[in-house]
Amino acid sequence: IDAVIRTGGSAQIPVFHDLLSNMFGAEKVQSVNTFSSVTAGLGVLAHKIESGELEAQVFTPEDVAPPPQAKGSKPRISRANLDLMQKRITLAEGVMQRSDDLEDSIVVFLGEGQKLRAEKLTASQVQEKVVISLPDIGLSLQPQQVIVAKPDEHLLLITSQYRFLLITPRQLLDLQSLDMGLGDHHRMAVEETVCRMGSWSQITCKERLLIITNRGFARAFPLDILRRSVEGPVPLKLDERLFGLPVGIIGVDSEDEFVLITKNGRGLRWPVQQLRVAGTQVVNCGKVDQVVDVALALPDDELILLTADGFGRKLVVRWVPIPSGPNKSGKSLIARRSSLATVAKENNWILTNQNLRAMAFTSLPMVDSTKSKPVIKLDPQEFVVDALPSLLV
Repeated sequence: IDAVIRTGGSAQIPVFHDLLSNMFGAEKVQSVNTFSSVTAGLGVLAHKIESGELEAQVFTPEDVAPPPQAKGSKPRISRANLDLMQKRITLAEGVMQRSDDLEDSIVVFLGEGQKLRAEKLTASQVQEKVVISLPDIGLSLQPQQVIVAKPDEHLLLITSQYRFLLITPRQLLDLQSLDMGLGDHHRMAVEETVCRMGSWSQITCKERLLIITNRGFARAFPLDILRRSVEGPVPLKLDERLFGLPVGIIGVDSEDEFVLITKNGRGLRWPVQQLRVAGTQVVNCGKVDQVVDVALALPDDELILLTADGFGRKLVVRWVPIPSGPNKSGKSLIARRSSLATVAKENNWILTNQNLRAMAFTSLPMVDSTKSKPVIKLDPQEFVVDALPSLLV
């Protein structure tokens, strides 16, 4: 046997592929036109029959007796979306036409619901501009989070149903070129939305995956157990969900500490090793407050708290208290009527609902006070959404 050709969707199951590789050798196991090789072969046979190169018995509809009429009500089977099926085949077989090799970084935006958008930014675009207009780069959705990744770097998405999905920026660009959304690629439940995304490669460098919800609950999952399930052929769904929706997914080690901040300007600092195995209420949000951002930080690190209206406060992490136990109210960290939006560090890019802005924060004083200073000059109707270290990776 010189080659083993896999065809059909079931032949893509990793366990089956491993079985064939162990039996015949990985170098002999190939996949060619997975979803169209059978029909292509039938086309070749049909041509040979029509040209007389191949003799085959001809059947007509009259030669085959129709099945008996089914009794009872008609089955409720929805019509197949042939256009979507064709797009999925095109996507699965990797026959997309690309205009370049995608060597530059890809900026991925997460909007409301299932909306994800990938945009290519060259190094010259980033280095030449201090403000990048979102409409100018083709972004039309209302952004909630932004992340930068290499074209084939896996991003981890967590949904409101606590499902974990993996996707790359290149796959997102392919979906966009076919006018497909995330729901066309991954089957999403009714009202299921993507809540947060993170770099899977950065997460898996750590011991655990930390999930924090908007209602102030946190749990650290061992990655040596979780990783195989997340990377499996069927998206992992947690049986026991935390209370609230995920607002943070980060990789952590046992000796790490993280700072969480709430919409009303409160915050706490937690050592990872103090979290309970089954989950911990790391902050009491009350009825109206909610966690909006989380950051890993060392005690001597400097953080900038940014409000939606562009005011900020610079502080040292050790000023944020570690609570004596679970279910404690956070310490007031910033005094401002506008809600707290995100945590940033020096020389960050700031995402607003209209622009990406390069910020240094060098003029912002370090004061052990809740007073805030104006740090970002925003346009009318513009507000701060998120922060990221760089637009290049």
